Amino acid sequence: MRPDRGHKVETNLVAQQEVFERAYSTLLNGLKHVDQKYVDHLKSAHSETEAHRKKEEQNVLKSLFAIVMVIQKLRHNIRNEQFVEQHDTEYFKDQLTSIEKNLSSFKNILSEQLLALQEEEKDLQQSIESLQQRLNDTSGTTKKHVESSFSSAVRERAKSRTFSQIDSNIHPDVKEFQQFLQHHGGHTGGWAAKDHLLFTRFLQKYKGLDQMTTALLDFMPDKTPEEIAEHESWYHDYLTLKDAHRKALKEWRDEQVSNKKGCEMVMESARSDLSTSAAPIKQTNQRDPSVKEKIRAWKEQQQKIRQIQLQELQEKRNQEKELWRKKVAYFENQRRKTAEKRKEQNNVPSSEDPKEQEIGVRTPIKQIPLKDFWEQDKLFMLRRQSRLQRFTASPQTRPSSQSTGHAERDPTRLLRPTAVWRARVKRSLSEDGHRQPQGPHGPLYIADVPHLAIPKWREGLV
Repeated sequence: MRPDRGHKVETNLVAQQEVFERAYSTLLNGLKHVDQKYVDHLKSAHSETEAHRKKEEQNVLKSLFAIVMVIQKLRHNIRNEQFVEQHDTEYFKDQLTSIEKNLSSFKNILSEQLLALQEEEKDLQQSIESLQQRLNDTSGTTKKHVESSFSSAVRERAKSRTFSQIDSNIHPDVKEFQQFLQHHGGHTGGWAAKDHLLFTRFLQKYKGLDQMTTALLDFMPDKTPEEIAEHESWYHDYLTLKDAHRKALKEWRDEQVSNKKGCEMVMESARSDLSTSAAPIKQTNQRDPSVKEKIRAWKEQQQKIRQIQLQELQEKRNQEKELWRKKVAYFENQRRKTAEKRKEQNNVPSSEDPKEQEIGVRTPIKQIPLKDFWEQDKLFMLRRQSRLQRFTASPQTRPSSQSTGHAERDPTRLLRPTAVWRARVKRSLSEDGHRQPQGPHGPLYIADVPHLAIPKWREGLV
């Protein structure tokens, strides 16, 4: 069986079960005139059958779940490569054989239960047909016996004698509505309250009878199109009679109110007559003037307190109004400023840069001297490039100094002082051979400081 077909079959079975339960509840609700013992017996039998059905359902689900668990375990083992390597094909063959045996036994059990249910269904059908035949025969004989026993005149006379006093006070529309409800299954027309409520909703949703019937059959498969059409005509009559019943009740209430007002007027006139007759007696029993003065003072005090409370309440309301007015003015001012800002932004000329046009310029941009910055950047880069070239130049490329003078190579010149040296150390020697510093302020150079002795390699040198 395909998965979609199995799901459809399951859905149909669930729908049929709901229909049976609804029909059973409707049947029990309609058996109010039957003896309560029979109703209790039917309810107990139904509860026992329901418990047995649920028990069998649980057993079937347990068996099916056990088979499914074995199949899932085998599938998991087959996907495991290590497990497959450890076991041979005989193991998997035995597992598949056991699964097949379990499925066959489960199928046989279900087939036996199905055959038993079919046999029970046949027995129940035969019992229902026999009971229906007996019911038809009994109803026919009872009807004949009633017609032969009582005549229509006797029944009318009994009804008139029993209900003459009640019918005289009931409005004809109310009486007709009650009789209609009594003969047509109450306010739901013999349907269950749930079904009747669903019918009224679909009646409001769909305009035509055919369209409503087609849509309603999907939710109530136990009903036929003829029953739905009959219930629609009954509902139309029900609404008409109910409207007349409501009008009759309204008239009766208005009549009761008018009668009550008349009684009140009569009582008021009688009370006024009694007050006029008792007026001389009241004049003799006048109150003390001090009590009247106290009552007047109390009333004045209460009036002042009430005026103060009213003034405070008025001041509070005025403060709230003033606060609200300030808030409204503040928000109005903010809104006006925002509108002016937006207007100024819209009046700003668009820039040449498309990115700035997309973003939108809200504040004016200062003019930046970009050209001067570019010139300074160029000068900086030129200086940097020249510096890098100077430091990275090779020794061969560096310019070398060229001398035009010619000097003789005399090794003895190394021990001779240069002209610069002679100019700097020109001094006068004393008689004892010591050098004296020249100048009025003492020694002018560190070399003029007198030494303790002259080195040997320095003796004889000028």
